[in-house]
Amino acid sequence: MKFHIKALSSSVLLACVIFSAPALADVVTVAGSSDIFAAGLTPAQIPGSDTSGNVGGNGAAPVAFSVFGGETLQITASGLVQCCVGSTTGSTGPNGFNPNPFTPPGSTISDSIPGGTVGTYTSTNGSAFALLGTFANGNPFTIGADDTITIPVGVNTLYLGFADGSGFQGPSGFYQDNGGALTVTISAVPEPSTWVMMILGFLGLGFVAHRRKNQTAISAA
Repeated sequence: MKFHIKALSSSVLLACVIFSAPALADVVTVAGSSDIFAAGLTPAQIPGSDTSGNVGGNGAAPVAFSVFGGETLQITASGLVQCCVGSTTGSTGPNGFNPNPFTPPGSTISDSIPGGTVGTYTSTNGSAFALLGTFANGNPFTIGADDTITIPVGVNTLYLGFADGSGFQGPSGFYQDNGGALTVTISAVPEPSTWVMMILGFLGLGFVAHRRKNQTAISAA
């Protein structure tokens, strides 16, 4: 009977460790043409544009990632994107150009898509064309190369993309000549209670292993 109780205790502790462990990270690719202002729209609802940057800008739909309200996410990004393929502007990483290479120092771009619900992006650190996030019914926010965000209650989708426009100012558009892509890793941050369960689980497994070792030594004596 004692053996069965100990085996059961070990199984319970091991289960606590397994089910308390953080979820594996998700990896998505965000192209430089991903229009953050098209969040919540289908590709058919995103208008195109000519080379003068008329409404829509020929952008692609932003990356949509499923989330749930209240969770905390750690987001990291790497790679290079181009705002103007074939120009001398060059490439930039997830943090964007700093300062704005066309109209320094920062960037303010508004949603020009008919029916769009995203609002206006204003850089808070002087950068332009950085990796952004939005929840489709609010202003875009900067994520950059590394950020931790908490999902608002009632939200089920996080959108990832870029804010582009003429000189990185004014109405959104000019996505037709964008290139490159970022690799974005998204992982859930365990709640404090989860870390406590994990620590207790590991301590419990260690205690059981120690008891078994001592009992083995006594039996052999």
